[in-house]
Amino acid sequence: MFLGISPETYQELVKHGEDSPVHEVCGALLGTKTDEDYWECDEFVPLTNVNRETPEINYMPDPNELFQVLNRTTHMNDDADKDLIGIFHTHPHHEPRPSITDLNGAGYQGFYLIYSPKFEKMGAYFYAGDAPIFEDAYIMQNIAEG
Repeated sequence: MFLGISPETYQELVKHGEDSPVHEVCGALLGTKTDEDYWECDEFVPLTNVNRETPEINYMPDPNELFQVLNRTTHMNDDADKDLIGIFHTHPHHEPRPSITDLNGAGYQGFYLIYSPKFEKMGAYFYAGDAPIFEDAYIMQNIAEG
């Protein structure tokens, strides 16, 4: 699976991760499911991590914020012009690879982007929703023509 994303949106993800080098941060990726193998992300919506017990190694998006975002997408609103493309979060102290907690908590088909401020790397994975596995995915930074 390939995810198209603008350099500006990509940098927004990195900055959001860099701004919290100790606690995990998270957000929603919105855009268009263009075809079976290629989706485009044109909007990142930061969400508050409400996990107060172990925020340095876990995240839980604020349910009210997440509901508002989902309501703007085809996930909950047939008239919406955006799809939920995926979820972004950070691993402040570890490599940007999915943990067993990430796999068990995956609830949405789509891309899961994980950024590590410590290692300054982004990992991209796709969750099909029908089996408990993340597949490697690829990010293509799109440069707008014009």
